[in-house]
Amino acid sequence: MKDELNLFGIIFVILGWVLLYILSNRAFKRAEISKSKDKIVDVILSINDWYISISKSSSSKLYLEATLSSKLTQAELRIMQFNEYIGLEVIEPNCLSRLRGFDVIFFLNQDIDRGIYHFNEDISDVVEDIESVYLNYIKKNIFIHFWDNDKYAIVGTLLGTLIVCTFFLAAYCSSF
Repeated sequence: MKDELNLFGIIFVILGWVLLYILSNRAFKRAEISKSKDKIVDVILSINDWYISISKSSSSKLYLEATLSSKLTQAELRIMQFNEYIGLEVIEPNCLSRLRGFDVIFFLNQDIDRGIYHFNEDISDVVEDIESVYLNYIKKNIFIHFWDNDKYAIVGTLLGTLIVCTFFLAAYCSSF
């Protein structure tokens, strides 16, 4: 009887360890995903700050448009890295197409303040889209989300637990 309790205790300890491992791994990944999303938003907001500061200077309009294009490309690359890390396409890389279509030269020739206002509105729309898509990703059914992201870890953990339990059961049975 005492040996059976000892065996069940060992099994519960192993299962508890596995559960804590899975939960801590999930919490760590969720924190990393949130940090990555915040970095993407910061990059996009820094593009807005850069545009406001540079548009009032006497820089070349073509230089301004080329630099804006390269900054948007860098933001798109970060979005693609983010999606690759998650394993799903949470944020569409073409969400910045609204900013790519922004006519820098037209607004610099016409009204700089109106151009800054329109660019700021476009940036705000992109950030809102990213935040709403991320919120939908977080609110997704936890079991489906958990299985989609960690199915190999779950199967491996269950098989490892099965092997350890089989080992202890074999050791217990051989003691008779």
